[in-house]
Amino acid sequence: MRSLICTIALVLAFHSIQASHIMGANISYRCLGGDQYEVSLYVFQNCADPQNTSSEIIRTIPSCDFSFSSHSLSLVDILEVTQASPIDMENSACNGGFLPGVVRLTYTDTITINTACPEMVIYWKKCNRSFAVNIDNSDSPCFYVESVLKTSSGCNNSPQLSSPTAPYVCGDPNINVNLGAFDPDGDQLRYSLVPAQRPTSGNSHTNLVYEDGFSGDLPIQGMTIDPNTGNMSLETDIIGYYIVAILVEELDASLQVKGSMLIDVQFVVSSCTPFPPYMANPGVSLTSAIASNLTSNMGVAVCDGSSFCMDMIFQSDDLEDTLNVSANVDEVLPGATMTMSGLNPVEVQLCWTAQNMTSDRLLIISVGNDDEPIPTVVSYSLPIINANDDVVNIEEDLISICGLSIELDRPYDYGQWSGDATLVIQDLNSQISQIQFPESGAYELVWNSGCTSDTISVTAYLEPLAEAGSDDLNCDASGYSLLASPFDSASEGLWTASDENPAEVIFENENEANTLVTMPEPGAYRFYWTVTNAVCEMMDSVLIENGMLVPVILFENDIFILEDLNPSLSYQWFRDGIAILGAFGTSYVPEAEAYGEYQVISSHPNGCEAESEVYTYAVSSLSEYDLVQMKIQPNPMQNQAIISWASSKENVIRAEIRSIQGVLIHTELVRGNLLELVRGPLHSGVYLISLIDADGRIIGVHRFMIE
Repeated sequence: MRSLICTIALVLAFHSIQASHIMGANISYRCLGGDQYEVSLYVFQNCADPQNTSSEIIRTIPSCDFSFSSHSLSLVDILEVTQASPIDMENSACNGGFLPGVVRLTYTDTITINTACPEMVIYWKKCNRSFAVNIDNSDSPCFYVESVLKTSSGCNNSPQLSSPTAPYVCGDPNINVNLGAFDPDGDQLRYSLVPAQRPTSGNSHTNLVYEDGFSGDLPIQGMTIDPNTGNMSLETDIIGYYIVAILVEELDASLQVKGSMLIDVQFVVSSCTPFPPYMANPGVSLTSAIASNLTSNMGVAVCDGSSFCMDMIFQSDDLEDTLNVSANVDEVLPGATMTMSGLNPVEVQLCWTAQNMTSDRLLIISVGNDDEPIPTVVSYSLPIINANDDVVNIEEDLISICGLSIELDRPYDYGQWSGDATLVIQDLNSQISQIQFPESGAYELVWNSGCTSDTISVTAYLEPLAEAGSDDLNCDASGYSLLASPFDSASEGLWTASDENPAEVIFENENEANTLVTMPEPGAYRFYWTVTNAVCEMMDSVLIENGMLVPVILFENDIFILEDLNPSLSYQWFRDGIAILGAFGTSYVPEAEAYGEYQVISSHPNGCEAESEVYTYAVSSLSEYDLVQMKIQPNPMQNQAIISWASSKENVIRAEIRSIQGVLIHTELVRGNLLELVRGPLHSGVYLISLIDADGRIIGVHRFMIE
């Protein structure tokens, strides 16, 4: 059914928003041999504002010296690429009519490339960019497109477009658009949405300035691109012209970039056709597929010489619509035949005998409703997978495994597994599949890819049991009986000791599960019990603490922590000989100015205990240091002591006696480098003496004890 309202809206939109003539451009190149390349510039312009030129200038910049060269390309072809139904093409602006019209201008010439440089940039710039709603048009009047040729990859051809046009689409997420890029060399292509470019001074360029809500990777609301197929979809209700930039990269066999092409194209978003065309269920089916397989994404896996026929049905829910089906068959499947029957639905059959399959190919099928002046076109990407590589076995044919399952991986996303009926195969048609075996033994599996088959023999061994026992404490530091899990007659067991153990140990019998081990020194010892059979090795470890380890108190970041922890031990913290209520953890945060002597007692469920050394917690600002080599004799003192220090230019004028908590108790004036300290009223305990110079600096702090 023809849509008069939609036609009027499109015409009005076209004439109201078009401001200049250029709607898109891209550059391609073709290697002619040696350093000769045929370079083609494709410029798309609306016919409402034709501005044809007989030639265009491109520039090349080599990566080795960045000096540019200019080349004049001649106009060799003018082709109307208006997205209109056949009956409405005569009404396009290109033919003097009222419907939007688009023409592609092709400029071509042969140029010489400096192949001594590893990379060459080929670019074109020009103003008169057409208006678009997603960019700041006041800042973005000019075009910049480029293609990159990596001469280090040898004689290479750039990607080509099999569906060249400025697409007219509707803002529906179910509508796919594809420009039909393909590589003449069969290289894999990778697609991404990127910022469109505009020239600046010299040979430089920069990103276009996008309006709020738009960007290079989101040029239209809801727009996405499939990086593998180039399929684009979008979802927007804003009608208008949009600038979209697509980067197409060529990848070599190791997935390294060997060339790229920047496509700058203008999308025209219109109101959606009430009943767009679609592929009817069940999708693609194979009626003749000798030595080929249907892939999960509706493609076909083939090898040279194999033949297939794929059947598809396309329809529109408006049965009065007439559908038009086209495909890039000639470009990607030379010699293939495509037959169609019916108008709506349209039954399509494509048949091909594979030849020269050196890489995967991408078949693009486009379907439009010819009853609309500007038809809604839906694109489908169908991969044709190269199966020639499957004639070589990638993995070993004989595999021994530990356990009753294995994940087998064939490097193809097509084919089928088969094997003994007792096997549990997770996915028969997946190249990566988990295989479960009912018991130990030898089994055969077959992977049939369509071109050849690969037989794999798998021998499964049961995993042995290896349990070293529970961690324990040997309180009396004598010999200890290790008790590990037993092992069967087809396996062997072995005890080993960790290299980090405190001392070398002696096993009475290192191959027995229950054996006596002698540990000559106290400390924590780790032992490993390893059980092996023909292919399996299982290991477990056990930690035996030989004698109670004395806990060590550390003070870090205002927190007491313990080192050399044993999870089987419990702890009690003490301050000045009194247990701290609730302090049972492996760390303790002291209260503010809670100075004193701290200690920890660790205990084991079997009754063993160990006490840490006393940690004296004092004022941190009075920690010991010595600039003058201070000596206190005797220390500890009883009634008096002599404090001396090395003669130096340091002028000591007084000494201060403080408690261990930092409280000032007594001050002595000093002359010379000697001081007689008398106990006087001082009680037994730990004190700090500080030496002060004439500038008030503390130049020495020492701890002393009075008995």
